[in-house]
Amino acid sequence: MKIKISLSFLILFTFHSALAQSGKWAWIHGDTIATSPGQFGTKGIADPANSPPGLYEAYNWTDRKGFLWIYGGYNSAAALYANMWKYNPYTNLWTWIQGDSVPNTIAVYGTLGVPSPLNTPGARNTGVSWVDNNGNFWLYGGFINGLAKSGDLWMFNPLTVEWTWMSGSLNVNTAGTLVQGVPSSIDYPPSIVETKSGWVDAQNQLWIYGGIYVNTCCAYDRVLRYSISTNEWTWIRGSLFNQAPAVWGSLGIPSPANNPGAGSSYAHWEDTIGNFWFANGYTYAAAWKYNPVSNEWTWMTGSQTANSMGNYVSYCDTGSGNFRSHSEENSACFKDKYEQVWQFGGTSAIGNNNFNDLWIFDYTALKYKWMHGTNLLDQPAVYGQLGIPSYSNIPHSRDGAILFGDTLCNVFLFAGLSRHPGQATYNDVWKFTPDSSCSKCFQALPVASFTAPNQVCPGTCIDFLDYSLHASTYLWSFQGAIPSTSTQQNPDNICYNAPGSYDVTLIVSNANGIDTLLLSNYITVYPYPAPQGIMQSGDTLFANAGAVTYQWYLDGTILTGATNYFYVAAQSGNYNVVCTDSNNCEVEAAIFDVLAQIHSEFNQDKINNGELAIFPNPVTEMLTIQSSNQPIKLREIKSISIFNTLGKIKIDIKIPSTGNLLPTDIDVNLLANGVYWIEIITGEKTFRAKFIKR
Repeated sequence: MKIKISLSFLILFTFHSALAQSGKWAWIHGDTIATSPGQFGTKGIADPANSPPGLYEAYNWTDRKGFLWIYGGYNSAAALYANMWKYNPYTNLWTWIQGDSVPNTIAVYGTLGVPSPLNTPGARNTGVSWVDNNGNFWLYGGFINGLAKSGDLWMFNPLTVEWTWMSGSLNVNTAGTLVQGVPSSIDYPPSIVETKSGWVDAQNQLWIYGGIYVNTCCAYDRVLRYSISTNEWTWIRGSLFNQAPAVWGSLGIPSPANNPGAGSSYAHWEDTIGNFWFANGYTYAAAWKYNPVSNEWTWMTGSQTANSMGNYVSYCDTGSGNFRSHSEENSACFKDKYEQVWQFGGTSAIGNNNFNDLWIFDYTALKYKWMHGTNLLDQPAVYGQLGIPSYSNIPHSRDGAILFGDTLCNVFLFAGLSRHPGQATYNDVWKFTPDSSCSKCFQALPVASFTAPNQVCPGTCIDFLDYSLHASTYLWSFQGAIPSTSTQQNPDNICYNAPGSYDVTLIVSNANGIDTLLLSNYITVYPYPAPQGIMQSGDTLFANAGAVTYQWYLDGTILTGATNYFYVAAQSGNYNVVCTDSNNCEVEAAIFDVLAQIHSEFNQDKINNGELAIFPNPVTEMLTIQSSNQPIKLREIKSISIFNTLGKIKIDIKIPSTGNLLPTDIDVNLLANGVYWIEIITGEKTFRAKFIKR
């Protein structure tokens, strides 16, 4: 059978190589020798010489900066380790962070729930690991020596570099005490090994599927959940008994009866809406999805035939019928930010041999893309030159390795066990750079961007202008507006009525991905301007003082130059005034059926009739009073007073003591701008005239 596979592959590989390549591997760090003891260096100090030992099934996490962290792992020199390392893919440097450099360290539990620099989970491998929503690292279970299995839960804080024993038993090979469907803070799961399928939900709860319990022979199909906030474990679903068979149901159809069956599980990820996925693993080359809300499994793709050898047709092609072989120990898996799931290597169920194949699984389209490697088993590495990528370079076939990516489209492979010949572990680091045509990372991704007026008055309707790149669909959300959503590229007539600050969200997408732009408090709607009104006094109309600008209208026609808070009506009609405040927000008032030339409450005798005149009008500083036809002597004047047009103020003017006849000047510089009456009373008559102070 191997001869047929090898011959078939050679034909396919030759055909593929003549058409295209899909990317290059480069060996960038570590040793080419098997079972390397590593180089620890100085704790806390990054150094080009530093490297962990050759490791198999180490616990691993990727932090928010994109750095890889590893703990523990098995070295084929019969050693388990208990140290924490950090790898920076951008500098290609390792740092020994915590733990001993000697192998086979035993656990130091300390006090339950209390962190300490002395605590350590001890030497172990093949357990579950998570990064919670707060950035803390968690691990559960694993082999601790020989075939002994642990059943304890630990948390590591990467900021304080301290471990905390959080839950579970100090004893090995425990059967657990959970009761199905009943949360408990005092019960705990069994000892578990040989599963990596752990997920974190939106509520910051940790989930586990499958694994081997207590006895080496016995795998389970249970789904377990741990609540960090309540410190409670819950056995959610799965059989009481081991070796439960799969219940496939219908492809793509969720059902409470569906079940992937008992088994170990390694390649896993979460989708964008909170479903949990795993692929391959125990017996079958299939992908399953679990909905933690509905508690239902769905068989999504793959064969019900055990130990399927897959279909290797051509590189960089999702339409050729490519499909990955069944593989176990396929822990080298991660999901990049473009929703591509990368997988490398693993173990064939036939002869317990290794793969060196690299794949992308597009779980949204349920299609595989073969990126590198072969379907031949147990292939040796071609290291080439350190740091130099080449199409001919390729890592050893291996399982139990670690795969992760950076933000620059590169994929990194570390460590693992090459089973033939000699079952050797490695500490080499490899970087794979895909060709631009073979990864969404290099293709045009959408970038959300927009602009709009973002400081508006109440009742304003505005238009949004899209500046996004490479977008084909649009979903807008307008907090506090009418309408509140839109799918137009450039939404118009979005109205904001109530004062406040409001978010705007734009989600754009194309065939390669999605981008979301949330601008918090982007729209500011100013407070309502002060209300306005108009009052008439004689032939003068007054708006409320205090606005920044005024504009008067007669019968809907603008009155040029009528921009004060008052207006002297020259003709009858309907008047309105539009006022603005300091935010340039408008408010309007109207008055109807105005009759012009209505005198004030003062009994006016003669105004500018040739006996008395005032000038200039309007006036800014000095107002001159003059009589002409019948000159008025100063000694005949009884009083001079100034009133505002509402009759609310009266200013008595001191009569000049010198001179004989008018004219005389009155200083009005200190008067506020507005409309006034001047009243002059003599022994025989009262003279009144209106003037405007500016």
